Amino acid sequence: MKKCKKLTALLMAGVMGLSLFGCSSGKDAPTTAAPQAPETQAPETKAPEASATAAPETTGAAEAADVNGDGTVNNPEKIVAGEHELIFWSLFSGGDGDWMDKIIDDYNATNPEYKIVPVKLVWADYYTKLMTAVAAGKGPDIGVSHVSKLPELVANGAVQSFETSLDWSEYTEGARNTVTFDGEVYGVPLDTHCLIAYLNTDLFKEAGIEPDLSVNTEDDFVALLKQLKEKLPEGTYPLAMDKIQDYPFRYWWQVYYSMGGTNVIDADGKVAIDRDKAIKAAEFIKMLFDEEYITPNLTTTEEQDKIFQAGKAAMVFTGTWCVGKFGATDGLNFKATLVPSLFGTESAWADSHVFTIPVNPGRTPEETQGAIDFITWASKNGGLTWAESGQIPSNLTVTQSDAFKALPQRSEYMRAAQIAAYPPQSESFYTARADMIEKLDSYWNGDVSAEDMVDDMIATIRADIE
Repeated sequence: MKKCKKLTALLMAGVMGLSLFGCSSGKDAPTTAAPQAPETQAPETKAPEASATAAPETTGAAEAADVNGDGTVNNPEKIVAGEHELIFWSLFSGGDGDWMDKIIDDYNATNPEYKIVPVKLVWADYYTKLMTAVAAGKGPDIGVSHVSKLPELVANGAVQSFETSLDWSEYTEGARNTVTFDGEVYGVPLDTHCLIAYLNTDLFKEAGIEPDLSVNTEDDFVALLKQLKEKLPEGTYPLAMDKIQDYPFRYWWQVYYSMGGTNVIDADGKVAIDRDKAIKAAEFIKMLFDEEYITPNLTTTEEQDKIFQAGKAAMVFTGTWCVGKFGATDGLNFKATLVPSLFGTESAWADSHVFTIPVNPGRTPEETQGAIDFITWASKNGGLTWAESGQIPSNLTVTQSDAFKALPQRSEYMRAAQIAAYPPQSESFYTARADMIEKLDSYWNGDVSAEDMVDDMIATIRADIE
């Protein structure tokens, strides 16, 4: 993959990214006049103790960075490193962020030459602000990327290659391949995260149903949803899910591959969507919305999770990163398991996080080595802490340890990593992904037929690649 694209193009990509990555915020999301989901407030959630380094240390720094109530910052570039400090920008604003702060605290407690200052960005803003900062020559010392986004960052010269003392025998060949381009390493694998199912065991029992998802056909799954809808109290839904953006897309991805769908982009960089299966997968999910088996009109993931936490939905299909958050929620009894594969092929939507070193011409070789030291340490030594958030660590010594196996729920969904349908390694995928989400959103909202939507999707992805 060539790395000669100019930073002006990178800056333009950052500006355009405002429209591409906005999946966590529903501020500009379209609404409809359909019945509204119940208004709920989630029970208190107990996360790890507050990090000693998780926020700017002075009032002035906090004001300049514009810190939100959840600890994310709107102006990360305002936070600058002190002497022997390195800035780490992350996008862990979901249920997993507190665990990353704990990893950083543990590392800083080892008295390294360079201490790590975490800066947590709003998920939807992360890549836009990262690329803009790099284009301005002010990239952070450490970053994180999804493997689905990494090819684009490498192609645009946003992250640098580096040498690490990582013992690659402790990682799968696939994990190493996802961070290797033209023989050079551009990241350290952190985890695999998947779309899994969470069941409210109390609501299942209230409906007279065994709390599991052993169903393996469309008819059986719909029958289960119907029974839940009939038995649950008024205002409580069988399944909580957004009606726009990432989560219905991720479920569509899982259903599409369960139907035996081909790669969206093949190894030659060509569009390879199976049109008929893409249509059928979308029609199946829209039927679930239309029959109100799914909560109507949820426009942010915060709503989806809070409704489940408040006991207003029997199930939610969300990420592995919510295991820790849900486990810390008072009064919530749940089971984590696989999203059922209903159409013949086992599959799960999945992606991975990797640590990166963003390009910054002002960083010294010693500071770069300090960044490498942290990400190498965190991937292995922080793996068990990261697993407590619900993520599946990339380091095999962690996942094979007795301590990991003793964590609750993990045995129920570890198989998701084995049946995962990963995104293609294409620098065009993240743009294509944003376009797929946009097309699917128009279909969920009844603006277009499934056939026209998929045809438009294919044409748009082809244009993205070309």
